[in-house]
Amino acid sequence: MVNPDKTLKINQNVEVVVEEGPYKGNYNSKVSDITEDEIMIMAIYKREEVVPLRKGIEVDILYEGDNAFYSLTTEIKGRVKNPIPTIILKQSENIERIQRRSYFRLQVNKKIKYLIIKELQEEEEQPDFKKTTAIDLSGGGLQMVLDEDLSLRDRLLFNLDIDKLDKLVEGKIVRIAHNEDDYSKTAGVEFINIERQDRDKIISFLFNYQRKLRRRGMI
Repeated sequence: MVNPDKTLKINQNVEVVVEEGPYKGNYNSKVSDITEDEIMIMAIYKREEVVPLRKGIEVDILYEGDNAFYSLTTEIKGRVKNPIPTIILKQSENIERIQRRSYFRLQVNKKIKYLIIKELQEEEEQPDFKKTTAIDLSGGGLQMVLDEDLSLRDRLLFNLDIDKLDKLVEGKIVRIAHNEDDYSKTAGVEFINIERQDRDKIISFLFNYQRKLRRRGMI
């Protein structure tokens, strides 16, 4: 028996994940039609231009059910331009509940606070929270603006200011990148020791955040 929560629906918002090739990345789309053999989604865009994904490319379609988040793995059958640009996907039963290896990720501009665990352990009094901005966020981690000298593998405690998430989240810096100006930096952080229900709260926040942006015409 098919689990109705796993079933894609027409007009459902989805995220298209391209893992390889020149157009590797995550893109927003919407299901426009479903048949026995095919799934049609709206064309995806980057900088207001259609991303020309070719036939045969494998993609993951991330979407939200009523009770969980799912990933459908399929491949592109083709594209049509009229009456509106559309991507045609193969119908697939390769659906899994999203767990540790793939997470819905969204670009954000969100103020967050953090503590450095080493300072927390070394100082007699709890240090003050430091403020920065998360520029993307997922259930598995975040990318943040880095205003101080931190190092790879430094551990931090984050106050993400997300509804229903009433605890600090621990993360480890796994990547530091210098921006083109050679002055500003960003840090990629992987969440560690995070409970599944807390991860789901972050993902739920991101879906709601995305819906608000769409209603405002910002994406």
